[in-house]
Amino acid sequence: MVFKNVMMSTSQLITFFLVHLLANGVISLISEQPESSWNEVEDPNQIILGGLFPVHAEGRGEDERCGPMMLEKGIQRLEAMLYAIDQINNNPKYWKFKMQAVIFDTCSSESYALEQALQFLTSSCGQAANISSKVTAIVGASNSIVSQSVTNIFRLLKIPQVSYASTSEELDDLYKYPYFFRVVPSDRFQLEVILDIIQHFKWTYVSLIVSEGEYGEKRAQAIQTKIRSSAHYDICFAAVETLPRNATKATYNKVVSKLDRFENVKGVIVFLNEEEISELLDACERYEIPPGRFVWVGSSDWGAKERIVRGHEKMAVGSITISPKRFPIEGFDEYFKSLKPDHNARNPWFKEFWENQFNCVFRKNTGALRKQKSCTGREDLGEFYRQESLVPMVIDSVHLLATAIKTMCEKIPRFCSEPEQMEQKYREEFLRIIKKTSFYSPQGHGMVISFDNARSVPAQYSIYEYANGSEDTLQIQRMEGYGYRITGEWNPTIRLSLLRRPEWDRNGGVDSRCSEECPDGEQRISNSKYEMRCCWTCRPCDSGYYLPDPTMPCQKCPEETEPSSDKKTCIKIEYFGPDFTSAWALVPLVFSIMGIISTSAVLVIFFLNRKTPIIMASGLELCYFIVIGIILCYCYSFVALLEPTEASCGALQIGMGLGPSICYSAIFTKTNRLSRIFEASLEMMRKPSYISPKSQIMICICLVLIHVTFTVLWLIIMPPDAPKPSIEGEEKWVTCELDGISLLVGLGYNMFLLILCTIYAYKTRNIPDNFNETKWISFAMYASCIMWLVFIPIYCGAVTDYKVRSTILSVSVSASGTIILACMIFPKIYIAIFHPEGSSDNEQIVRYLRGFSKTQDELQQPSPIFNKPGSSSPFPLRRNPVMQVTQ
Repeated sequence: MVFKNVMMSTSQLITFFLVHLLANGVISLISEQPESSWNEVEDPNQIILGGLFPVHAEGRGEDERCGPMMLEKGIQRLEAMLYAIDQINNNPKYWKFKMQAVIFDTCSSESYALEQALQFLTSSCGQAANISSKVTAIVGASNSIVSQSVTNIFRLLKIPQVSYASTSEELDDLYKYPYFFRVVPSDRFQLEVILDIIQHFKWTYVSLIVSEGEYGEKRAQAIQTKIRSSAHYDICFAAVETLPRNATKATYNKVVSKLDRFENVKGVIVFLNEEEISELLDACERYEIPPGRFVWVGSSDWGAKERIVRGHEKMAVGSITISPKRFPIEGFDEYFKSLKPDHNARNPWFKEFWENQFNCVFRKNTGALRKQKSCTGREDLGEFYRQESLVPMVIDSVHLLATAIKTMCEKIPRFCSEPEQMEQKYREEFLRIIKKTSFYSPQGHGMVISFDNARSVPAQYSIYEYANGSEDTLQIQRMEGYGYRITGEWNPTIRLSLLRRPEWDRNGGVDSRCSEECPDGEQRISNSKYEMRCCWTCRPCDSGYYLPDPTMPCQKCPEETEPSSDKKTCIKIEYFGPDFTSAWALVPLVFSIMGIISTSAVLVIFFLNRKTPIIMASGLELCYFIVIGIILCYCYSFVALLEPTEASCGALQIGMGLGPSICYSAIFTKTNRLSRIFEASLEMMRKPSYISPKSQIMICICLVLIHVTFTVLWLIIMPPDAPKPSIEGEEKWVTCELDGISLLVGLGYNMFLLILCTIYAYKTRNIPDNFNETKWISFAMYASCIMWLVFIPIYCGAVTDYKVRSTILSVSVSASGTIILACMIFPKIYIAIFHPEGSSDNEQIVRYLRGFSKTQDELQQPSPIFNKPGSSSPFPLRRNPVMQVTQ
């Protein structure tokens, strides 16, 4: 054959002549082979479409070039092409031409398919008498390796090839395969679909199993490269297994054993052909792998094919598979189920298919065959029929070529009227038209078939789950309660979109990971950057550190900020003041309220009984001072619980010592007065000065003013700072900081007064009957000394918790008032209320203490207090000399 107006490179010319010489030798070989190895389906039409289909599986060696028949994958796809051609020929839209088919069996073998492709080449060269017309285009092949081999033959004559199943990314090379098209997406998208599925279920540790050979091993390499080069996928592989060709059962068992070795790995990505997938499931059953142990993630080679899982349904339940988006062709179902062996002579493999499908034979000429039943030809295909998943793609391929041919006929009428004389320039134009062809698929649902820059259809995938007993499984793929159901879809724009969760995901989910996710605020630690994607240990960040990403080091929060609750960022610290509802606040508050109520009751009793001798003998004015000081002691708890501000912190320092200062000043004034009076009485001295009530009040006020003056001066010299934020563990608060000097200024003067009071209480302890009030003063001072001695070390050194410190200080100040109330005031109240008769002898005491006597004569007489016989005082009477008051 002479090529006109065609430029060929030296390598192309050499390839052409080598193939031409090979073809001359192969034709004689093929013509001598049995009919089952070389078959032709021919209709008397004008346009010839070649077809390459895996009618048989690959043989086991040189003696067996082809293996058993592919009942669904081969025959259904072949009949789909004939069905589509019938549709075209019967459609008035395509009246300008008729189509016929020449179909070859590839036997799923690269070498065998190459031999079949040579038939197209020799027919084009006019050397095969059994094909009368030139081939316009090729539909096929199925396997990517087969397509890569035969397309090098077809490119020599510029014959376009449209594959319905070859998805290898290698075929995207437009320079190497310029005449190759396909109606399925490229594997470069399929890898993204599988990785998005793995990522969606948050699996980080999976296994991978691929077929031996360039196609499977390149898939394994491509997916690992994509993971390593992308920060989007945090996925590692536990086991990567390559399944050799013609693997034995022992090999399958060994592979399953390796997969099962990784207990935490549930997800297994599968890049195997249909036969290998079925053998893998069978090996799992032999190895007694429990159903659900693995979640298989299958590529488009698995898709929604029922034959793969037949007999292994339980082991396949839960599998997630993908397939190019498609919709069943309902018209083909009716067509295929109506086929009968006697009326389908154009398909020479159909009788063999019938025999395999129904396990019968049409002729009995051997002893072995006599054991099988005879085929009647009336068996029902509908009993076993399930539409094969790629049938719609085969039909799309034929309609694509028919649409392009129609456009070509309208543009160049000679293309259809004289196809045998079609020149090379028409083939170039035909190629350009195919590239631009776009049409609505017979699948319906608005699906449009067109090509992208890589001459593949836009990537759209359906996600399937193989389920058991689900009402919404695909009826066309359903067998004995098991079936595939669409669970999601994928395209490059929206990526993965799951319409429903898999059954195992709804029942608690499946984890496939090396390490559990670290809790918030814990950093991943690993020895390798790659391993950190999936295997790590967790280490908590230190206090005050946050972790925006578990793969990053912990980072310290800036000043005045703290880690958020999830430890992923820093937020401004929100400090809290005193809480009135906490136990640490309720204890001093309740104590103070009870004290205020008690002290208020004392004031009322004092007022009502103010004329009684026991009250009057006690020095009513100083008692009022003491009671007021006690109330201020109790009020300090409320000041301590105010919202911390500069003003409240100042009030806290003043109030801390004010109440005790008033109490101790009044007690010191009282004990000092008693001491001076009775010392003067014992030494027959003249009346001491400054013992009148007014003098006592002035002395007491002066003593209190000393405390107030020191405290105010300290606040002027060292004004209180703004409330100090503090953090301890999970607690954050604002509090008034009381340092040692502030504490010394607030309480130091009171401690001095307390010591003086204790000294005078000790000096007046032996005052005789009716003046044993000094006994109770002594008790009060001793108890106060013990209380403050316990408080100071606890507050200053032993306790750091601000709540405890605040509670201790509040309770201590309140306790100082309570001690005085209980030891000095309550005994007087008890006598005034329950034993008023015991206070009658105190009238002269009152007069004595207020001026010894109103007359000079009385002053010169011994006091009856000291000389009364029969006194019942609990203290023994001392005989004291009569005090003489001189002018």
